[in-house]
Amino acid sequence: MDVLDQLVKQCREAFCCGTPILYVLTDSFETIRLLVERDEMVVRLAGAGAGNRFEGRPFRELPPEKQRQCPPANHLDQDLDVLGGAPGKKARYLQWTTPHILTFHVGGTGVDETGLERYVKDYLNPLCERYDILRSSVIVLYGSELHLSPGLLNYTEVISVSRPQREEICRTVAEAVEKSGERLEDDERHSYLMDISAAFFGFTGEEIRRTMRRILSHRDGSGRSAMDDSEWVFQTIQKQKSQRILGSNILRLVPTPPKARSRDGDSFRQQGVGGLENLTAWTKKRRTALSQADFVKRTRGADSPKGILVCGIPGCGKSLAAKAVATTFNLPLLQMDMGSLMDKYQGESERNMRQALELAEAMSPCVLWIDELEKGFSGARSGQDGDNSFKRMFATLLNWMQENKKPCFIYATANDIGGLPKEFFRSGRFDALFAVYLPVCAECASIIVTSMEQAEANAVEEARLFEDACKDTRFLEALIDREMVRKGEPRILIGADISKLVNDALMFCHDADCVYPICRSDWENCLCRAMREGSVYGDGTENLDSIAVSYIRMLKKGFLTANGDALFYKEDYIGASQDGRHLRRMKDQELRAKWPHAYDQAVYHLLADRIDVLAEQVEAVERNRLIGS
Repeated sequence: MDVLDQLVKQCREAFCCGTPILYVLTDSFETIRLLVERDEMVVRLAGAGAGNRFEGRPFRELPPEKQRQCPPANHLDQDLDVLGGAPGKKARYLQWTTPHILTFHVGGTGVDETGLERYVKDYLNPLCERYDILRSSVIVLYGSELHLSPGLLNYTEVISVSRPQREEICRTVAEAVEKSGERLEDDERHSYLMDISAAFFGFTGEEIRRTMRRILSHRDGSGRSAMDDSEWVFQTIQKQKSQRILGSNILRLVPTPPKARSRDGDSFRQQGVGGLENLTAWTKKRRTALSQADFVKRTRGADSPKGILVCGIPGCGKSLAAKAVATTFNLPLLQMDMGSLMDKYQGESERNMRQALELAEAMSPCVLWIDELEKGFSGARSGQDGDNSFKRMFATLLNWMQENKKPCFIYATANDIGGLPKEFFRSGRFDALFAVYLPVCAECASIIVTSMEQAEANAVEEARLFEDACKDTRFLEALIDREMVRKGEPRILIGADISKLVNDALMFCHDADCVYPICRSDWENCLCRAMREGSVYGDGTENLDSIAVSYIRMLKKGFLTANGDALFYKEDYIGASQDGRHLRRMKDQELRAKWPHAYDQAVYHLLADRIDVLAEQVEAVERNRLIGS
């Protein structure tokens, strides 16, 4: 059943049951217009029975003579003063001679209920002058939020407007294409229309038709239809989605590059994400679970994935991976800005959170990105004297995460899980908890290559920036071992450091007037200079301690490793032992066999020592928090 048919059915059932007021939760004037134009909504009295009981029938089911006596009268957006009138004067609705559907849009300030209360009293009074006409009429209020007193709610049916589902969207898109006379090849028609339909999730029927008219009316310079340019089609739909959420100020549609829509499975590399092989593999396995959520549920009985929490070291690609995850799923990426949700007025922050989640549901299937989660909800931990608004917002989000059945995938990131309430880690909230650790030497080399490829993509006027030998990972790993380890002490690199080093090296190449494509020797000189002169995250003692603390918390919680390989795993964390160590250490021979690079060996020893020093303090803090809660 289409959305409009379902809405009409709900309204008619309430109408025929004698409900004087219908409250439709929508701001769409078009939806209400289509509703009241359906003659099923105009019910005329068929006759009176015992006990003043009346039986109503749709206008079109009345005999022709009855239709001539009482034609339907549908009035849109009339002033509600018509319901009350001035003191001492008859209300104008008592002068109606035909059934009415009176509509009124209710904004943020609500509605004057004096006239509505009088209307309800007359509607219920069999001695009223126009009792039969009133019982054949209805007041339709509509707005995105419910603004009515408890007394009037007893005489009101509140009706939600759903969004078109896949079958209706596909049908609407196909009808628009056929009506325009466009023809697609049979072998590509179904797949292409399914992709377009998936992009329209969250739109109303009229919005879909309006956007399709824009697409189908467009012609390129050669006169070809825009339907032949799939990239332009998806860009147009994305622009319309941006327009839809522009006025909300609580969610932002994050654009993804058009080329990222290709389904070659390399979305992470296209977005400039190096390493994170386990996160990449997990995402690819669930590529169709969201876009085909309804099919998977019907055929396999499984709900769509809920989301993942990605925690770890700052600057290691957590936020950058958000676009790659959305691109892999071929879904829009919505970013929730916690700062814009907060409001100084009581209750407004919680209302903003509900609106954001409702909008995300309406746009589903989609990826909802909540960045730096700990900054928004660190004050919501149980037992803390934090802002009550944070706690209520936190409760709203948790309940939604548990109960939501729509294909809305949460991608949440956090730098420090120590500030997050323990409720976040309960089963059923996230499908997986990933830890982003420091990249090992091989991953650092991979990130360098990815950054070089991004630079080549940006340099549109140069066919090639680098010779192939510059991207040899063994060559890059040797540079890291040589330049980033001095006297056995490593300079710890994060992903953001590597991107900056590559950019600095490119500037050195430009200053030196290197010949393009850059040869291996020139690239080695410039990259080594950038490594020597540039600062990196691990240079500071404070940053080194923060890395160690982050490792302790993620290892203790048993997070999955997002990286392809890591220096430590959850099995290595054993808590306090008799010798005061909290990590199970590898012997030197075993360490050299597993980690042949000098950089990895030096980082391993440095971090293991800091973890052993700080672990007892971190665990004491966690115990105090647990007891305090």
